[in-house]
Amino acid sequence: MNLGRYIWGIFVVFVGIVFLLTNFGYISPSVWSEIWRFWPVALVIIGLSIISKALPSVIRIIVNILIILIVIASLTGIVVYRGNLSSNNTISGTIQTKELDEELLGTTKNVSYEVQIGAGNLNIHGDSAKLIEGQIETNIVNPTVSTTSTSETQSVKLSSQKMAYFPFFRGKNDWNVSLNNTLPVSLNIDSGAVSANLDISKIILKDIQIKSGASSYDITLGDKSDLATGEINIGASSVKLRVPKSVGLRFELNAGATSNNFTSEGLSKSGSIYSTDGYDSSAKKIDLSIKAGAASIELDRI
Repeated sequence: MNLGRYIWGIFVVFVGIVFLLTNFGYISPSVWSEIWRFWPVALVIIGLSIISKALPSVIRIIVNILIILIVIASLTGIVVYRGNLSSNNTISGTIQTKELDEELLGTTKNVSYEVQIGAGNLNIHGDSAKLIEGQIETNIVNPTVSTTSTSETQSVKLSSQKMAYFPFFRGKNDWNVSLNNTLPVSLNIDSGAVSANLDISKIILKDIQIKSGASSYDITLGDKSDLATGEINIGASSVKLRVPKSVGLRFELNAGATSNNFTSEGLSKSGSIYSTDGYDSSAKKIDLSIKAGAASIELDRI
């Protein structure tokens, strides 16, 4: 039994799992600094491995198996427990509710939103006369909201300190947010593995930026602005876009193994560009850059 190969294989798998968990938002990237603090464990394992070579073969196999189990338990404990402690959170089944209620300043001419969410459900609507309304119900993150303002623009940032939790732990992270629909809006969403429903058809949308991992997005856009631009950057995700038929569309698609129905919905293709007939002369336009990995993109002109 080659203990070194087993330990090395477990370590490679462990590193891959941590990268996946951080990319999908289950744990904070700061967990790597916590992992490094446990480097003396490697010395203990090496010492035990050397000692085991002097033991009889049967006992050596048993000791090696115990060492492997200790390694697995230690690595799991680092991610679960240290990952939680580093974000000042504790695992709990208690669902906490954070209310969102921010007023719009009288001098504001534009509003900007930045939403950072790991895993969970994200519901955004554009039906508020305030700066922002809604609530977040969660037992796996500590959500925060911060606002800043300049002479013309008021900005809101919604974010959360991420934490890991046991696979059998029943986690909830539901974000229900209403955005302002009286002023021009810029919306930036950075998400992990989420199920997102964005009905922003009532928003005067200037720009939208979406960056996501393995997610499901259902997006309804409107015709409240003359030109809405933006970028959708997704990994292994599914996206459904609903847009009014009266709006001219231009999509620049850079994708890998991605399926779409753009041509069947009336868009013409030229290289990586899909557009509706008469786009340049349309009174209302949506111009999006779409970057995708293994994704499914469905367009519905309503």
